[in-house]
Amino acid sequence: MSWWGGFVHRHRWWVLLASILLFVASALVLSRGGTLNNSNTFHFESSQALTLESQQLPTSIANGFEVVLGSPSLTVGSPAFESAVTAALAPLGRDSRVQTILMPPLDSETAESSLISTDRHWVAVEIGLNIPNFDAATQVYPSLRAEVHSDVLTVHAAGDLALNSAFNTRSEQDLQRADVSIPAALVLLVIVFGSVVAALLCLGVGLVAVAGGLAAMYTMAHVTDVSTYALNVVVILGLGVAIDYSLFIVSRFREELRRQPSVEAALGVTMRTAGTAVAFSGITVAVGATALLFYSGTILTSMGLSGSFMVLISVVYALSFLPALLAILGDRVNRWRPGSLLRVFRRRGAVAAGGAATTGTTSATGTAAASGATAVGQPSDPGGHGFWARLANLVMRHPVAMLLPCLALLLLAGSPLAQIHLAEADITLLPPGDDARQGTQLLTAQFGQGNAIDVVLEFDGSPYSPGNVAIAYQLGQRLTTFAGISAVTSYVNEHGVSGVAAYQQLYADGLAGLPAADRAGVSQLTGSSIAVLRAYTPHPESSDQAQNLVRYIRAHDRVGGARVLVTGNTAFDMDYVQYMLDQTPAAVAYAMTATFILLVILLRSLVLPLKAVLMNLLSPSASFGALVFIFQQGHLSGLLDFSPAPLDPTIPVLVFCVVFG
Repeated sequence: MSWWGGFVHRHRWWVLLASILLFVASALVLSRGGTLNNSNTFHFESSQALTLESQQLPTSIANGFEVVLGSPSLTVGSPAFESAVTAALAPLGRDSRVQTILMPPLDSETAESSLISTDRHWVAVEIGLNIPNFDAATQVYPSLRAEVHSDVLTVHAAGDLALNSAFNTRSEQDLQRADVSIPAALVLLVIVFGSVVAALLCLGVGLVAVAGGLAAMYTMAHVTDVSTYALNVVVILGLGVAIDYSLFIVSRFREELRRQPSVEAALGVTMRTAGTAVAFSGITVAVGATALLFYSGTILTSMGLSGSFMVLISVVYALSFLPALLAILGDRVNRWRPGSLLRVFRRRGAVAAGGAATTGTTSATGTAAASGATAVGQPSDPGGHGFWARLANLVMRHPVAMLLPCLALLLLAGSPLAQIHLAEADITLLPPGDDARQGTQLLTAQFGQGNAIDVVLEFDGSPYSPGNVAIAYQLGQRLTTFAGISAVTSYVNEHGVSGVAAYQQLYADGLAGLPAADRAGVSQLTGSSIAVLRAYTPHPESSDQAQNLVRYIRAHDRVGGARVLVTGNTAFDMDYVQYMLDQTPAAVAYAMTATFILLVILLRSLVLPLKAVLMNLLSPSASFGALVFIFQQGHLSGLLDFSPAPLDPTIPVLVFCVVFG
């Protein structure tokens, strides 16, 4: 790529102008913005059941949330409690976005309902929205939640909508914290380079590249679904990769300035060496990120595409915008050394004190010497007496002695990987004081609801026909006998009704034969051709007991005349993890093969690429070990403010595809 260095040097102003125009185009795209969402499209059993529920059950179930209200001194049935609940929910009743408000009877001290806590100090109210899209409902949820408040009662929210909003908020907060990395990166770069100009070059390329990556991401958002988490990937990966590549190129350019007779020659050698390495490294990382496309239907696909575009854009700026600036600056890239700037300020102070003539002359001479700027063509230190040179020589002289302890350290770091437990992200990833987490925990602890497992029956006709009522009743009775199930709620499990014949008579006219008070509850669990038998278990969602129960239900839920599907958080978690595991071998094989081919092209060797691929497997394993050690086993949980939990399967997949490349 020496020719490219010469081309950029000769046309540096045109290349710089083209880079600026590309940045302006990125800014225009960013000004338009775009809509990000976290939609997934799966075809496994629990996802099919969820699709049926969202299509046939009332909108309130699919796109709603629950409000949990309570008081340690007031109980259900007291006028004060009823008045406080009514006042707290009144703003929602006037909101046009709210479709239904389903609450238990509050005027009776003996009323029984699954929405009343066991100690009768809490009630759960189901809020149904008339917004058909879950992502749109997530966007408006914060404003709806803000409408519910009380000076008398403690109020929390729960449900998938509340949790999804909480996770999105957490992601945005994490991204805002990433802003701290920019000044920190600048300080580190100044320390590394000893030059403010060189540090600003690297940071500037990073910021410009991130703008381009964000523009590419939002452009994709206009034609396909892009996850909100892709934003985090673009910003964090973009800053890291762009600054890393820029650091590599600037460092080599500064070295070549001391060796080559001209700036053009120095830039040519820089592009031939560091530029070639950056190009192949970027392509390798981008290809590794495309391995995420194997996980179709998940948020990983948009994250993989966004990450790939981000890396490629970083390479483009590192090989165009940055060389053009280096060609313009020349040896001025070494200007503004922290020490020299400090001496300049001190000497200016001395001039102001009265030694203007003499001190001014000395200052000019001293600043030139202290700036450390080396004239083009000045010989560099050929002996390689720096720290890194000495370390490299030591490794080359004692390869085995250096390899064995490093290999042992990597294996030790990766050893916690043997205890990895994968599960979909749950409320434990939220801070203990989070509103949605507290509300969800209240539902489990105070209402005895526990973990819900939905058994969805899909009929050829109405669930209220006599034959389908008999099928649902038969399976419902069977579920009540399974160990680990504490209760079953369904349309064939009403108070005061016993026997299949009684239910067939009750639903002879569909819902019309039900009392008005029961009609709303039954409609929440039946659709035009489905019925939901909701089984509750005290076992936590991610526990082995809950997963074994789901497997047992699936093995014993077959009935004639209906298709049976099992869903719920535990079932979805199991299916989701299995789906990710099924796709992983192909994704890993693709990443390794593509990396090997690219390295063969770069190195023109078979042995070196094979060694690099095999050794690269150790780095992700050490990273996975750290993830298990910290986030699953809980080390540093107090410092980082999180609760230990199983790892979401998307995390190791994302780490592997990025780190391996």
